[in-house]
Amino acid sequence: MYKYIFKRLVMLIPVIIGVTFLVYFILDFAPGDPVAIILGIEATEEAIQEVRKELGLDKPFIIQYLNYMAKLCRGDLGKSWAKSRDVMGEIITAFPPTITLTFWGMLVAVSLALPIGIISAVYQYSIFDNVLMVCALLGISMPSFWLGLLLILTFALNLGWVPSGGVGSWKSFILPSISLGTSSMATITRLTRSSMLEVIRADYIRTAKAKGVNQRTVILKHALRNALIPVVTMIGMQIGGMLGGSVLTETVFSIPGCGRLLVDGIKQKDTPMIL
Repeated sequence: MYKYIFKRLVMLIPVIIGVTFLVYFILDFAPGDPVAIILGIEATEEAIQEVRKELGLDKPFIIQYLNYMAKLCRGDLGKSWAKSRDVMGEIITAFPPTITLTFWGMLVAVSLALPIGIISAVYQYSIFDNVLMVCALLGISMPSFWLGLLLILTFALNLGWVPSGGVGSWKSFILPSISLGTSSMATITRLTRSSMLEVIRADYIRTAKAKGVNQRTVILKHALRNALIPVVTMIGMQIGGMLGGSVLTETVFSIPGCGRLLVDGIKQKDTPMIL
């Protein structure tokens, strides 16, 4: 096990180098001058050149990248060009809203996906099963930002039940949690159903039923325990996906998390923050 963990950690090194180089390359050659974006259209050429020199942007691309990697190896993520503050500090400040949103989004997904997947497997090919699988397909296919806009329009603007965004109270996380968790809920539902169908056909399940064990006990105690093995793995993968995929949700609902930080960095071409 330790050998496997060590191997995976070593494989992180070329991945980090490749990703950072690709992002740095794209941002460096993309149209637009980050200094001009930061200083505004009224900035003089002298001021722009001075800031470029201060940020090291007057040097060749490869030198800029090597300087960044040298700082990264020392644990220094650099300073935000737009905000002139440490990137690590900005990430630490923005991380709690992202964690909170991910937690509630996954809670919504799991609390709905597991019972729906179990019931669909038990009543396979019934009207209930067919309707839920169609809904799951829609949930996977539906873009989170489009669902978020529909939720805001319906429950925030028209009905006025919950806030349309921000992090003012726990109610502010209701709509974004639903928006973020819908896709994961649909994925977990389909996996739970398929895993349960595979397990309930096993010999030991038929043996338990032949012995007269209660149907509920057979499903929840014997079948579900074994069916949850791939589901738990998927939940772990979905948590990582939510942390990285909250960009659109945080933007739509104006949540000051890491996703919103990334979007603002892209708008300002703030390379250290994006990296």
